[in-house]
Amino acid sequence: MGLELFTNTTIQSLFVLGSGILGFIIGALVYSRDVRKVDGISFFILAWAFSMWAILLGLFESVGAGNLEYFFLNTMYIFASIIPPAVLFFATALSSGKKVPFSWQKILIAVASFVLMSFVVLSPGFLFKIIESSNTAAKEIIFGQGIFIFIFYISWYVVMSLIVLFEKYKKSAGIFKKEIQYIFLSILACAVFILFANLVLPYFGFYDFFWIGPAIGLLTAGVIGYLIIKYNFWSLKLAATDLFTSLISLTLLFELTLYSSKTDLAIKILILALVLLAGFFLVRSVRNEIENKEEVEKLAKELADVNTNLHRLDEQKSKFVAVSAHHLRDPLTAIRGYSSLILEGSFGELSVATKEAMNRISESSKRLVVIINDFMDIAKIESGKMDYVFSKVDLKKIVTDMMNEMTLAAKESGLELGFEFDETQNYRVNIDEGKIRQVVSNLVDNSIKYTPNGSVKICLRKKSDGNILLSVVDTGIGMNPETVKKIFHKFSRADEASKFHTGGSGLGLYVAKEILKKHDGRIWAESSGLGKGSIFNLELKEA
Repeated sequence: MGLELFTNTTIQSLFVLGSGILGFIIGALVYSRDVRKVDGISFFILAWAFSMWAILLGLFESVGAGNLEYFFLNTMYIFASIIPPAVLFFATALSSGKKVPFSWQKILIAVASFVLMSFVVLSPGFLFKIIESSNTAAKEIIFGQGIFIFIFYISWYVVMSLIVLFEKYKKSAGIFKKEIQYIFLSILACAVFILFANLVLPYFGFYDFFWIGPAIGLLTAGVIGYLIIKYNFWSLKLAATDLFTSLISLTLLFELTLYSSKTDLAIKILILALVLLAGFFLVRSVRNEIENKEEVEKLAKELADVNTNLHRLDEQKSKFVAVSAHHLRDPLTAIRGYSSLILEGSFGELSVATKEAMNRISESSKRLVVIINDFMDIAKIESGKMDYVFSKVDLKKIVTDMMNEMTLAAKESGLELGFEFDETQNYRVNIDEGKIRQVVSNLVDNSIKYTPNGSVKICLRKKSDGNILLSVVDTGIGMNPETVKKIFHKFSRADEASKFHTGGSGLGLYVAKEILKKHDGRIWAESSGLGKGSIFNLELKEA
């Protein structure tokens, strides 16, 4: 077929041809996203029928004269007859997944109606005849009585399709309900425009608007394709890349028909091959990027779910610890009370062995109370229910009072307990007195426990920046660098600690660190190594 046959080519006819080609590309792109889903297959069939109709309409308007006009016109109306059943098939298949929505009986009815309509189209003079017009850019088509059968045929399928979509709309929910709503409105608007522009207006002698039907059909195909991709959670970015690559390749393919020499043709073929290759790698890279992003998002969601579950378990653990500790305190109080009365002789004289055993019971119950208090403090800290009552207090007075309580324990361990401070300095700080007393007492008590011989010294001084520094210096077992890093973590103890004191829980220093955080202070430890003693430092801001 030579180009000289297309003597009536106009901008409108070229636009209609382009609409058909683009419609086919959109259908192919949607279908390529998942070739197994029936809704993608049905949309491709619909887009293919529309594309053939638009392309044949454009060819009919472009050819000069002769038998080709009748061939293109007859074929165009045959493909136009395919569009209504294709719309119904798409409406029925929508959101049905991989399940075929039609029975063989319904398919046979659709095929029979299409065959019947083909006889209507092909009957000479029954549906139309062509008359060339000199007053219009488009060709005049004089319709016969068969046009009413054709309009009824199209309208019946469109109405049935809209009924199917409406039923799906009522039964669906969420985003799929919104998808069906938009598709319903798009098909309704498209059917009205095409019927009006390509059948009703030509019937009354208005032929220049033949391009409106393909334009609206292309727009509808684009909208429905977008909705299918979006609401089936496919990648719009990948679809856009596919469309962009396809349009460039199609343009270059058309350029091959306009070569001026063999050299020009070879160059254009080479450019097309390079573009196709680059397009392939571009689409693949975009697909890989999207798949990697989806995998990362999936892993992030799984991690967030695990994190949420861990937080929930942590909260349940804290509640369990708090409740358990609370219920353990009551019997321990009774044990301590009765053991104290027994040691005082309230229940009679004790033998040496019995008194020694009661002393062990009393000391163990005291240690157990300390551990339970630590557990309760942790539960309060982690749940955010630890209460603080701040006031301006002299830190020196707290240490002095505490020295009176610790001196006896130090003497029993054979240690010298000292306190160094500058009488001329002010050591007032804004603190929760009870909490800081607990922290300092814990530091001194630890130093006494883990110092076999020598001394424990408390140093209080004011730094150059005005902060108050309290240091507990001992000549005890010391720590290696790894131990210094971990002892303020929950349930962490020095590796050598269990040799000297087995009753520790590894919670006291963690609680101390959390309390200091609420005071905008800090706590840390220093040691020159094993056997070289330790220094525990506590820094607070001056009031």
